[in-house]
Amino acid sequence: MYQGKFENYFWLESSEYDLHDFMTKVPECLIEKYIAIAAFDGGPLSSNEEEKAEGWYLKNNILYTSKIKNTKILPYEQYDEWYLFNDFTKIELKEPFVNYHLSLRDPHRRLQTMDPSWDKVAIRRQIDIEKKRQKEFWAKIAEIKPEMVLIDGTSFIFICNDLAIFEKVENNFTEQEQSR
Repeated sequence: MYQGKFENYFWLESSEYDLHDFMTKVPECLIEKYIAIAAFDGGPLSSNEEEKAEGWYLKNNILYTSKIKNTKILPYEQYDEWYLFNDFTKIELKEPFVNYHLSLRDPHRRLQTMDPSWDKVAIRRQIDIEKKRQKEFWAKIAEIKPEMVLIDGTSFIFICNDLAIFEKVENNFTEQEQSR
């Protein structure tokens, strides 16, 4: 598990966990939140009739939920991207970041683990692309100011601007890791 801080956001990233683990271990983090679902299995998700009756709706390929009262109703798959807010908030995204295999880790780590036979020029190009995506991602976070972000793609990413919530999630995941 990797973790860091960017401005007032704390983040962790892991290939060991996923959105299901988050919803199982700390479902209370989702209660009373509004969620903007930017990706479900890499693409947009439409609400069903029951969800529409609850106030969910799709606009510009983002599904907006009503205030969450029960996490069991939340749809999730792989390659999901959720933005959580205390108040209803509309967001705009060109494309979900999950589809670009977003990682928040230092892209230069690739140079330290690469095989000597690999193409260093291509890897440096990939590092530049990854750094650009990270910069775009953090700029979007600064613009929309979510309370939390959950991205479940190549790895699971949890981002939060509340240290107490972040530590709760981190502790739950660390306990799970130690029991494996």
